[in-house]
Amino acid sequence: MAERTSATRQTAVTATAALLCLGCLAWAIASANDLDNAFDPLTVLLAAFGLLSNLFAARWNDWLEISGSLVAALLAAAFLGPVAAFSVVVVAEGVSWLIERLSAMALPMNILSLGVPAVLTAIVLRELMPGGAAYPRALNREGA
Repeated sequence: MAERTSATRQTAVTATAALLCLGCLAWAIASANDLDNAFDPLTVLLAAFGLLSNLFAARWNDWLEISGSLVAALLAAAFLGPVAAFSVVVVAEGVSWLIERLSAMALPMNILSLGVPAVLTAIVLRELMPGGAAYPRALNREGA
């Protein structure tokens, strides 16, 4: 009976995280100015960086791993916007999940835990920029 309850709880958590991931994707698309940034060469490069940082992450112990893929997602958020940031998270976490053969529950939880901060960062950066300028303009030195 206890095993059935645990399996039911894991299924519920996985399904909830997957639905919230879809909500995060919808949020990224709804708040995006340019959907083409998801296919930008910089997005592909940052996704590859995120994947490699996942594969070579520092392992604290058997269940805790320190990953640098959030750095790639935040760079995509700053330079390319919310859709690109979420794309980097999905590619980096999805491919590393396939390679490392993690549990089914890990994928949606990892995407959600990295996707929400990445999308939120992209939205906040866009709102804090003077005049609602494009993402790269906020970070270059020409305007200073």
